[in-house]
Amino acid sequence: MKWSVWVQPNKIIEEEFPDGWTRDEVFEAASNRYANKVTTVSPAPVGRSEGSNSNNYSSDSGDFDAGGIGALCVLVLGGWLLISFWPFFLIVGAIGLFAWVYKIVNEDDD
Repeated sequence: MKWSVWVQPNKIIEEEFPDGWTRDEVFEAASNRYANKVTTVSPAPVGRSEGSNSNNYSSDSGDFDAGGIGALCVLVLGGWLLISFWPFFLIVGAIGLFAWVYKIVNEDDD
């Protein structure tokens, strides 16, 4: 299994360790190899090929990711709808509140 090993000063090395090793076993082996300059270890990202750019944010899954632009569009559209139709929302809310209070007041105590 491939593990990412963080070595001082600020260097990440991806190494292959035997399958089934725990994080502590990998940390101990890497510390022995790199003269106790290892700060942390973690499983390497799956599907990352050797020499690939870590700044590549594209997804190979083909899923659409709107990201921040999509969230901004949803917020702007929601705000516009709220401002444009606030009287409608106010009336529907008042009717709902009235129906809820009416139900609470007229409940039968068994």
